[in-house]
Amino acid sequence: MKKENTVYSEKEIQDIYDMGVNYAKGNGTEVSYEKAFEYLKKAADLGHPKAQYNVGVFYHEGMGVKRDLQMAFFYFNKSADQGHDLGLYMVGCYLAEGFKGEEFVCDGAVFFQQSADMGNTEAQYNLGVCFLTGNGVDLSEKEAIRYFLLAAEKGHAEALYKLDICYFHGVGVEASGPEAISYLEKAADLDHKEAKEMLEHIRSA
Repeated sequence: MKKENTVYSEKEIQDIYDMGVNYAKGNGTEVSYEKAFEYLKKAADLGHPKAQYNVGVFYHEGMGVKRDLQMAFFYFNKSADQGHDLGLYMVGCYLAEGFKGEEFVCDGAVFFQQSADMGNTEAQYNLGVCFLTGNGVDLSEKEAIRYFLLAAEKGHAEALYKLDICYFHGVGVEASGPEAISYLEKAADLDHKEAKEMLEHIRSA
């Protein structure tokens, strides 16, 4: 690779990123997380948003590099700054849940919102939870339902299970046993543990 003070073209940066992906997936070469990390970090430090997200993942998981949640958050945040939906989602997770066992003062709802509006399924589900609990946003059961539905349409098992509970208890929607069962069955079909157990209990009653 070039020296640090060299100006790279967008194509060259993309090629560096692609090489990192190749080593990570074994595309035409042996799988090497260490080499993958080297190339991905190079691309990330050159401003590639997907590489920044992936470097965050490598630090988060300890793949090819020592696990470092502070560095993971740093790179997720760099990716989020460029509007990458997965980077936004992960920053939301870090802010909402904290890391190293510590809770953050602020929460991740604003990042979930941005990522969800870009179509990220996990962010849509998490934003639904935020609206359901009033965590970082004004509590709104109807908005919770809206985002659970968006995630459920893409086959998100936990969102389907949440919709079952909401329809069963009439949370944000008019209570409906048939609707509740329908969502419960869909969640169970996706191997959702609690949904399968609840459906089995209902059918054996």
